[in-house]
Amino acid sequence: MKRHREKRYTLNDYIPMAQVVFRHNRDQAGVRSALRRLRDSFLADMYIDDIERSDIALYANELVRLGLSDGRILHVLSKLNKVLRHADDMGLLPQGRPKYQHTRHSRRREYEVTPEEEVELLRGLRRYGREFEQFAQFLLYTGGRYSEVTHLKWADWQDEAVTFKITKSGKPRTLPLYRPAREALIEAREQRPHHAGPFALFKKHRIFLEPWHEVADSMGIDDDDFTPHCLRHTCITRLVRSGMPLMKVKEWGGWSSLVMVQRYSHLEAARDLRTATKDYAIDSERLIA
Repeated sequence: MKRHREKRYTLNDYIPMAQVVFRHNRDQAGVRSALRRLRDSFLADMYIDDIERSDIALYANELVRLGLSDGRILHVLSKLNKVLRHADDMGLLPQGRPKYQHTRHSRRREYEVTPEEEVELLRGLRRYGREFEQFAQFLLYTGGRYSEVTHLKWADWQDEAVTFKITKSGKPRTLPLYRPAREALIEAREQRPHHAGPFALFKKHRIFLEPWHEVADSMGIDDDDFTPHCLRHTCITRLVRSGMPLMKVKEWGGWSSLVMVQRYSHLEAARDLRTATKDYAIDSERLIA
C-alpha cells in the first residue's frame, strides 16, 4: 500500500529529487538537455500526481510541432517516464504512473549511400582534412554509432578488430575490421597518436556536421535522411545483402533485440528468393507438355 502523501510536488520541484535514476547514464549531457526541456515545458508547473496520459500526449505533439525528430522526442519522454516512475515508487502517484507510447512517424535515418555517392562523399570530406574522410570511412565500414566511434580509445583497437566499450546497450562489443576501416585507423594513428582516440576530436558533433552539410550541398543531396547515421544504415544494409544472417547482424549492430533488425528482413528475403531463382530456374529451357 502506498504511503500517505505529506506534500505535493510539481514536476519542476520533483526532477532534482529523481536525479538518482540517471546516475548511471553515460550521456549525462543528453540527460541534462532533456531535463531542461521538461522544466521549460507546460508540464513543469503541474503537480506530478495530476499529470495524465493526455497531458503527455499534448506535450509530445508540441515537440513534434517544434520540429524535433522522433528519436529526440522519445529521448525526452523516456526521461519524463523515469522521473514519474521514481515518483510512483515513492508512493506519490495515487493512480500509478501514466502510460504513454509515442509512435515514430518519420522514416528518418533510412538513407542508403550508393557506391558512387560514397566515392564523392569521401572525396568531398577529404578537402576539409583527412580526419573527416577517415571518420566517415570508419563509420561506413563498421556500422558503429557516432558516439561509440568518438569514444574509442587507442587501446580498444587490436590490429584486426576493434571493441566499442561505450555503447547504447551498455555492453561492449568487438567487431572484425574490414580493410577500409582498418586503413582509416592506421592513418589516424600516424596523424594523431597523442589524441585520446582516433576520432575523439569529433565528440562535438558540430565539428563534423558543418563540413558534412557543405559536402551534401555540393553533391546536390537535399534529403533530411542524409545524416552521418545513414552510414551505419548503409553498412548494415550491405551486410544483409552480402548474406549475413539477421541474428549475426543483430550482434554486429549492437541491438538488444531483433525488433530493430526486422526492418532489414525484406532484404534477406529478397536475397533468398534470388538464390532460389537460380537453383530452381524455369527459364533455361522451354517446357513442352
